[in-house]
Amino acid sequence: MIYLNELNDKQREAASRIEGPVLVIAGAGSGKTKTITTRIANMIATGIDSQSILAVTFTNKAAKEMKERIHKTLSQGKNPVNSMPFVGTFHSFCVRFLREELKSNFVIYDSDDQLSLIKGAMKELEIDDKQFKPSSVQAAISSAKNEMLSAEKFSQKAEGYFQETIAKVFKKYEDELEKANSLDFDDLLSKTVTLLETKPEILEKYQERYKYITVDEYQDTNFAQYKIINMLARKYRNLCVVGDDQQSIYSFRGADFRNILNFEKDYPEAKIVLLEENYRSTKTILNAANKVISKNTVKRDKNLWTQNADGCLINAVLSSNERQEADFAATEIKRLAREERTKLSQCCIMYRTNAQSRAAEEALIKNQLPYQLIGGLRFYERKEIKDILAYVRMVFNPKDQISIQRVLNVPTRGMGKYEKIYGQIVARLLSGKTEPLETAGDVVPLETGPHINNSLFPHFAIDGHDTKNNDLKLKESLGVRGKKLELLKKFADLINEIKSATTAESGSLTHLIKNIVSKTNYEQHLVADYQDAENRIENIKELFSVTSTYDHLPLEEGLKSFLENTALVSDTDNIDEYSDKVQVMTVHASKGLEFDAVFVLAMEEGVFPHSRSSLNPAELEEERRLCYVAITRARKHLYLMFAMRRRLFGAVLANSPSRFLFDIPQELVSYRQLNDISDGLLEIEY
Repeated sequence: MIYLNELNDKQREAASRIEGPVLVIAGAGSGKTKTITTRIANMIATGIDSQSILAVTFTNKAAKEMKERIHKTLSQGKNPVNSMPFVGTFHSFCVRFLREELKSNFVIYDSDDQLSLIKGAMKELEIDDKQFKPSSVQAAISSAKNEMLSAEKFSQKAEGYFQETIAKVFKKYEDELEKANSLDFDDLLSKTVTLLETKPEILEKYQERYKYITVDEYQDTNFAQYKIINMLARKYRNLCVVGDDQQSIYSFRGADFRNILNFEKDYPEAKIVLLEENYRSTKTILNAANKVISKNTVKRDKNLWTQNADGCLINAVLSSNERQEADFAATEIKRLAREERTKLSQCCIMYRTNAQSRAAEEALIKNQLPYQLIGGLRFYERKEIKDILAYVRMVFNPKDQISIQRVLNVPTRGMGKYEKIYGQIVARLLSGKTEPLETAGDVVPLETGPHINNSLFPHFAIDGHDTKNNDLKLKESLGVRGKKLELLKKFADLINEIKSATTAESGSLTHLIKNIVSKTNYEQHLVADYQDAENRIENIKELFSVTSTYDHLPLEEGLKSFLENTALVSDTDNIDEYSDKVQVMTVHASKGLEFDAVFVLAMEEGVFPHSRSSLNPAELEEERRLCYVAITRARKHLYLMFAMRRRLFGAVLANSPSRFLFDIPQELVSYRQLNDISDGLLEIEY
């Protein structure tokens, strides 16, 4: 195949091995994506059915790039490209799998939705959110699901007050998800595992469907992802995994780099290929990275090398504080743009934690440099977009309590504060049901007790009936009457009207959202209540641009695809590749990216490496891998910054320089100290 000639010897070896298990250890900048996409194209060109190939990765951006490269490579051949294999994220594969096997219009709850549900569960269980932070509870539940622990299993294993409390919330949270016909991100993985484990006929179907499997960034897989892949590959064993244990930086979200280290134990017959030639960085940058990572003890040995030039020395820059540090970075970016014609988009300021972005943003604004903050407020997290999406999800899934509660009073409809009660009534009305809820206690906040108390709820009336009697009609059992009942019915009628109007017009997704905006008077609501209404309306118009790409599909199918894709968007998917702006992000977010110039802020003990790693060797090794990732993002220029004093997390820190700086041989570094002057930078001392 002609395109195999474009690979180096090791890349070609990996791309040519089709049958059996293959482990490709791909160092930073070694052409990993080119290798695996050429390998997939080679499989198709040699006669393997594209529909029998499954390729999974971790971001939509990576999946898109893989698909484009496979198509481009195949287009070089004589035969037309008739069909493409499935290439997507783990979560997108699981969504497709669950849709097919569960035959359900479930909604995927994002992290904000999950947090809302957890807060509601904690409130009903009378758990103090100051003693138990909802975000910590959310993380604990997520961790349990990634370890394939159900609420029941978690409860059985729970030890101590903390875990026992988490178990109670976990059970309530799962009950609420089921009522709303919703899944969270972790469910997508865990429920896929459960179905494959408990339904042999389903497992066999997918083993026969996907006889050839490729996994990108295998070092980032968690336990559930590991199980999915290895169950699917068990029969034919045509599994190719690609990754680098030295770039494993996501243990906080369950990633286990031992999966890649133990691949040969799982597949003793595996072919091992090392990609060690780096095409990205200068020799100086690469040598620095190799020295830093060499201090780790748990790793697969390899020696990353390059034919690139030595390049300039690494800049280690000492400033007096975080403001001067950020000012220097901004000033240096302007110099690179002026003197070396470096594009702003090829300059990246990165840091260990999101809290450090403030100083960088202020410096860029001061220097009139446009920038893009990755990991900030994403498009789909903006209030107006989430409001519109909540309406869309209600049309798709009338049981979606979180969405109903979010927009029940948006725009204002005089509903009062009892969103959960009203939400459950609306869900019933949307489903065409008038029978009572299971118990009165299901709709009354916990603090009011299991009975409807007219003194606590003056807009409710008992009408002389026992509220525990399940034979009562909806209106009687809940006692909702008069204006409140009419408002709830009116809201349910509005949602049904929007759905009917859309179907009558064209059935397109864009028409649905335009009807939502129009019939709810949402733009008028923005104008009346927000000073930045114009910007918010522009965001909604931008949403039309997104939804128009789904308008060729039938409404229900378009709805499914759109909601799935928006739910699975990651931070790096929002990078605008066509605008010339300085990129600002955490080191974690920079994984898989590369830039001409990289500025790493706050290279100080307690910040980078993080303070929590000081007493934990495993965490310190991950911090070193994180530093390795930061260094290897740079092509030409690398700036490692540290300050004498730093205001962070409400305190002034005076930390020593990061130990990682001392890992780099001095002959590779140019040390600079900035003058400590009140008004900024006059000159640089060498």
